[in-house]
Amino acid sequence: MTPLSLWFRQFEGLLQLLTYYVWTLEYVGPILIFSPLFHRQLRALFQAAFMSMHVGFSLFLQIGLFPWISIVMNLTFTQGWVWDWLGARLRRPQVRRMTIFYDGECDFCHKVCRLLRTFLILSDAAIVPAQSNARALATMQANDSWVVRNGDGSERVRWDAIRAVFEASPIFFWLAPVIAPRGCGDCVYAFVARNRGRFSPLTARFLPFRPVRVSTAPAVNALAAFFMAFVFVQNLTTVPAFDIRANNLFTGVREAFGLYQNWTMFAPHPEITSAWPVISGILEDGTQVDVYRGTDGAPVYDKPQLVSRVYKNYRWRKYISNIEDRSYRSDAPDFALEYGRYLCRAWNEDTAPGRRLSTFKIHFQVEWTHPPGREKDLSTRRVWRHDCLN
Repeated sequence: MTPLSLWFRQFEGLLQLLTYYVWTLEYVGPILIFSPLFHRQLRALFQAAFMSMHVGFSLFLQIGLFPWISIVMNLTFTQGWVWDWLGARLRRPQVRRMTIFYDGECDFCHKVCRLLRTFLILSDAAIVPAQSNARALATMQANDSWVVRNGDGSERVRWDAIRAVFEASPIFFWLAPVIAPRGCGDCVYAFVARNRGRFSPLTARFLPFRPVRVSTAPAVNALAAFFMAFVFVQNLTTVPAFDIRANNLFTGVREAFGLYQNWTMFAPHPEITSAWPVISGILEDGTQVDVYRGTDGAPVYDKPQLVSRVYKNYRWRKYISNIEDRSYRSDAPDFALEYGRYLCRAWNEDTAPGRRLSTFKIHFQVEWTHPPGREKDLSTRRVWRHDCLN
């Protein structure tokens, strides 16, 4: 949990509303986002709704990068008209009148210009051979360089032309002042210009010009539909209410293509405990220490104000929670042994004689959350004892 979530608990009605919002969205969203009716509007609406859900997760839950990875994943559903709208809003006026001239006899030069136009989002910039324009050809021959002509008619060459296309980019314009200084940049440009004959065969092989297919073959669409239906049926087999069992053929196809999914998003049994570690240790000289916090004296068992801040980061919380799982799950991996060895190494490295860690015990304070109206239960669970010196 985050500090915001603790403060937000006072709005019980709003929390219930948000709970139904998430439940409804996850229930109907995956279906309506592919709806053939009102496709444009529904896809944009539910894409924004799913992203808002994950923003909420990041504000209220400590779950690492999961919300941000999910938001990036949702961007793959963005329709072309959205990107066109954004492109029109971000377009810089000078790009509409920019022309990039290259040596028409250099295949490598042509492709570099196209790559720059694509990745710097300069779709309105014209790319033409310098041989088609007498003025540009004269400038190219005089400077042994490509030529970038701005809307005001000024021309820039060599590395300065690189800076010009970055300055015109609606997204990466901020890189123009920080890319390599002109003197160093001209050296890089001169090296590439001298070796462009060697680069051309490589671009011809690995970046060949080819027609762009804007549609998929019927067989590809049929295969995609099959796998979507297969995954849907697979998910139904995990819902007890449907009582659907997978036969051997279905299971074989599932395992062969790696289509098995078993991530229940905390349902139907969400986590109802909050656990935090307490590690009490004894040094060689008999001093009692708090091994987890690295301090002298007996550790404090009281609940911290925010349990999530007990852990260094999300990965450490996940690892240490696996140790807590070991106390009541027989199939849980034995993470405690390796964690115990790690604590011994971390404490005893460069430690003065008599101050080395001798033994310690790993406890977890576990608070159980009950429905409203019932007091929370607190229990202490010992999960491991470790001897560092034997």
